[in-house]
Order: sequence, then C-alpha cells, then structure tokens
Amino acid sequence: MPAIQTTSAKQFRLRAGAALMALAGLAFVGYAAAFLALNFSGAFLELGIGPEEVDKGRAEVQAFSPRLYHYISHLHIALSGFIAATGLAIAAMSWFGVRRGERWAFAATVTVTAVSLAVSVPAHYPWGLATLGHLGPVYVAVLIFLAGAATAYSGMRGRRVKAADSGLCALRRDVPGVQTLRMSSARRLVPLEEHHRDPGSALNPDSPWVRAVRLLVGAFVLAALVQKTYDATLPGTDVDSFQLYSEFTVQANLGLGFLLIGSAAWPAARLPRWWDHLFGAFVLYLVMTGLIYIVLVAPPEEPWWSWDLYWPQMAHHRLAPLYVVFDWLLVSRMGRGPWWRPLAWLAYPVAFLIFSWVRGSIDGWYVYDFLDPTLEGGWPAALASIAQVLAAFLVVAALVHLAGNARAALALRHPRH
Repeated sequence: MPAIQTTSAKQFRLRAGAALMALAGLAFVGYAAAFLALNFSGAFLELGIGPEEVDKGRAEVQAFSPRLYHYISHLHIALSGFIAATGLAIAAMSWFGVRRGERWAFAATVTVTAVSLAVSVPAHYPWGLATLGHLGPVYVAVLIFLAGAATAYSGMRGRRVKAADSGLCALRRDVPGVQTLRMSSARRLVPLEEHHRDPGSALNPDSPWVRAVRLLVGAFVLAALVQKTYDATLPGTDVDSFQLYSEFTVQANLGLGFLLIGSAAWPAARLPRWWDHLFGAFVLYLVMTGLIYIVLVAPPEEPWWSWDLYWPQMAHHRLAPLYVVFDWLLVSRMGRGPWWRPLAWLAYPVAFLIFSWVRGSIDGWYVYDFLDPTLEGGWPAALASIAQVLAAFLVVAALVHLAGNARAALALRHPRH
C-alpha cells in the first residue's frame, strides 16, 4: 500500500488519536480481567452490582441450585473472554493499523466498538443495572475512544499519496526476498532475513505488547489498592486507612503499580540506569509478599494455590507476585547488577521492620502477628520469626539478582538487529 504523506501536525494527531483508541481497548481488557476475578471471589456478582441491584449472592445461588451457580459462573468466564478479545482487537487495530493511517483499520475499529456497545449496554437500563460502579468504567473508556477516534480522523483527512511510492510497491512485489520497512515518511529496502527476531529480543521492554501488559497490570494493582482504601473507610473494618498503608503488602504494591505504569509510559532508553535495579527490588518485595502471605498470614484453611480470594487480595497476593516473576525472567534487562545489589534491596524491608516496631510500641498495633512481641512467646518468638523472614529475603534476593543478570547476559549475546 502506498505510504501516506502527512504534515507533522496531522501525523501527531493521527498517532495521538490511535494511542487513545488503543488505550480504550486496553481499558476494556482491564474491565474483563476485573470481571473474571470477581467471578472467583466472594463477590461473585459483576463489578458495581450489589444487594441493591441483585438480592441474591454467591452463597444463596449455590444453596438454591449448584447447577445454576456453575451455569452463571461459566457465563461470567465466557463473557469476560469475549470482552477481553474485543478490547485486544480494538487495541491491535488502533496501534498497528490506525496509527499507520490505514482507513480500513479505522473503520473496522469503530465498527467493532459500536456493535459491541450497541448490543451489550442498553439491556442494563430497564432492570436498574446501569450503576456508576458497573458502567462507569465503560463510560470512561468510551469517552477516551471517542476522543481518540476524532483526533485520529482529523489526522487522516486531506492526506496526499506519494505517487512515486507506487513504483516501490511494484518493486516489492517483483523482487523475491525483499520487503519494505517504513522509516518516518519514506521507505527503504531491507532483506527479509534482517527482520528475524532472536530470543534475546523477543520480549524487548519497548515492545508495544510488553508495555501494554505492564500498563494493565499496574493499573489493576492500583485499582485494587483504591478498593482496599475505600473498604478501610467503611464502619466495622479491621484496619483504618493509616493502618492499611502501614502494611508491607500495600506499600510494595503501591510502588509496583507506579513502577509498571512508568515502564509502560517511557521507552527504556529514556529511563534512568538504576530503573532495572529498582524493578528487581520490587520483584523481591512482591515475591516475598506472596510467600509470607501463604506461610504466615493466610487463614490455615485457605489453599496456597487458590485464587478464590477477595479480588484486591487476589491482585496483591497472587497476580502481582506471579506477574513480576515472569516479567523479570522474560523481558530484556538493560544491564547487570553489582554483587552487592541484593544487600541494597534489603534496606527497605529492614526499615519497614524498624518502623513497624516503633509504631507498635506507640499505639500497640502491629501490622502482622509474627512481628508482635506482646503475643505468646514475647520478643524471643518475634525475633526468631524475623530472623527466618530476613534469611528468606536474602536467599530470594540472591536468586532474583542472579536471574536478572542472566537475563541481561542473554540480551547481550543476542542483540537486536
């Protein structure tokens, strides 16, 4: 297809609009992820749907008919899959089609979005299901999409086709083993073999999909934190807001959420050299969050493999620790860490430990029972638990450090073309 020649202003509007459209698509994927998570949580009902809208919950449906419960659950799973697939299609066509000025991609993206909304949204209103908590995220995503579509369309109007590029396209068809690669508004001939992506660059941090997944996971982790913060303001809760933010889990997930969003927002070349070292620190903190929750915090009757948790707990104790492990092992790293990096990572856990004891000595509230010297066993039991936790921190820190250096070495052996 001939390259499209645009002014710099139009090109900026086209790319900005396509980015907004893709962001809206990813928002739909995030909504689907929340939908899926709630199906396996105690809430069971969809996001923003409560007793005021549906007077029967998970336990009542199970008691009435286990078959009906499984039927509704399978509908939730299937619908979340279709929502996620629609969002991915919108994001992919926006980023790889609309962003390049392809009119078919623009038309297809708008059509997919319009059809999905026209079919799914109207049925909410007659039955009082159109709550702000349920459809509010959809409204926000639609507004982002409309703003992006309007911006992209303004950048696509009045484009001129460069006739000389037609000859280049003919050459591309006639010469075997040659394809064209867009370089700003021009193209150059590149042998096909130069486009082979080796294992070291398969998951480059600047890949659109790596950045998209980081953005989604970061936003989901922060959304779970918002839910926890809201829960802490309700009467009868176990902790208040200040106590909530005194938890290691909350602090680590807060930092991870912003770290992932920052990694998605900026190219790796624009991030400071210490960014990967900071990322590794949060890998350690989140892995230990998951392990400590399983070993010391979770109820004894809760299976360690279960994802059937309240969705913010699932996000912070299951999803986030698992995701950072895969990110750290698979995505290319910018450089190796020095031998003392694991020791530097331990500075925050030690500071948190001191903070927790000082805070507990002031108001008598300790964030975790294994830190509380006022319980049975006193200081000897608390110190013994802490010694084991710190030893586990050091071992896991060393493993994370070695894995990061191995991934960086792999990227150096297989540089990108």
